[in-house]
Amino acid sequence: MRRMRRAGSGGFGLGLGVITIALILINAVVFFGVQGQDTAKVYDSEWSADCISHKLCDGYIVEGYCCPNEACEITGGWVECDSTNCEKISEGTGSECTYTETDGFGLIPIKAFERPWTFITSMFMHVGVEHLMGNMIFLFFLGSILERVVGARNFLIIYFFSGLCAGMLVLFAPELGLMGYYDVVMGASGAIFGVVGALVVLRPMQTIYLQFFMPMPMIVFGLLYIGFELYMMMTVGDVGIAHSAHFGGAVGGLIIGAYFRMNKKYIQPG
Repeated sequence: MRRMRRAGSGGFGLGLGVITIALILINAVVFFGVQGQDTAKVYDSEWSADCISHKLCDGYIVEGYCCPNEACEITGGWVECDSTNCEKISEGTGSECTYTETDGFGLIPIKAFERPWTFITSMFMHVGVEHLMGNMIFLFFLGSILERVVGARNFLIIYFFSGLCAGMLVLFAPELGLMGYYDVVMGASGAIFGVVGALVVLRPMQTIYLQFFMPMPMIVFGLLYIGFELYMMMTVGDVGIAHSAHFGGAVGGLIIGAYFRMNKKYIQPG
């Protein structure tokens, strides 16, 4: 009978996994080779038009002006507004409504079911070098451990399942007031938090070095990070960082990790 080893050798471990390295390379190629080369700004596109209507104006848009709700009346299906309280919308000048072509492959909550491929493509895109590097460092160390535990194929299953769980929670985030319906979400962190969640279940006593210098069991390390994301999601929402995606990915990792733990045939020996 095969048994799960309850504790690893300590540290992050450097038994590099083929799939882990492949995922890192794909993320790097997408960022530097695709996103980094896409400098043409797109303004008059479908999602940009949505952004104008829903991010730059909380009221009514009348002939290029944004009018607050209290300045308008609806009569017979027509909207009449007091123009003295309206402001001109200057198209093409709002950076929050200017995108590159590749931003269309990010996950936009209200457009997700029209563009289902963005559940996957958004997992390989990042908003900047720091975002990419932070995610890839965690994937390098934690992914290597998990891939050794469950094998390459099962590691991929956990990774993508967690990423999809992250995306599904993002869909509900606007309803919870955590983000806007037209916000663009991208990054591998949802899937990586799934790796954390799976390791909490599969290797709870694995020694991990918090920020690379403070040793602690994986279960403490993981629950600290997951608890922090839940706290941030409930208190500040998804302002700048999609905490809901992180938490959703972690929950997905906990669930599928529990499944693999109950079916020990999926766990690598030793």
